[in-house]
Amino acid sequence: MKSILLEFHEQASIPERFYQPELYLPSGLDVERYLPDYILNSDMEMPVMEIDGNLYVGSLYFPVLELELPVMSGWSYANLRIAPCMYTGSIYRDNAVIAAHNYTSHFGQLSKLTPGDAVAFTDIDGNVFFYEIAILEVIDPSNTEEMISSGFDLSLFTCTPGGAARFTVRCMRIPMVR
Repeated sequence: MKSILLEFHEQASIPERFYQPELYLPSGLDVERYLPDYILNSDMEMPVMEIDGNLYVGSLYFPVLELELPVMSGWSYANLRIAPCMYTGSIYRDNAVIAAHNYTSHFGQLSKLTPGDAVAFTDIDGNVFFYEIAILEVIDPSNTEEMISSGFDLSLFTCTPGGAARFTVRCMRIPMVR
């Protein structure tokens, strides 16, 4: 997957122009014509890209860890060996849950994150979604309902050492328009 390096501050500073589109869009512009498809239809499936026979929906970037990871479109035990996987939900519907092994090259460094740290997700179409970490928690592995019905916009989880529980990072999306 082509690396998509995002340049934003550790505290998810976003240029002011993103909050006030009227400042940079020409007057009289048919805004709907230029809106991304996911805004016009939040129920749409996330687009995928096939690379080496595997389907990917985008990439996650953790500035504080200097770590960027591809995200596969669907989870399976085989896929989890390759990369983090979309477990359920959608970035577009603000209910995405992404799972990965606790390998150092996957989600093994999540415990180094703290509330307030930034996370970004870039979909295959190049749309970037900015998040702020709200809480870190440990969840019983059999409690899938708590994992998927959290009310957070993005949840990332991995096994604790030995697999006794799930280390979970809960994130809230930073709105692009205030």
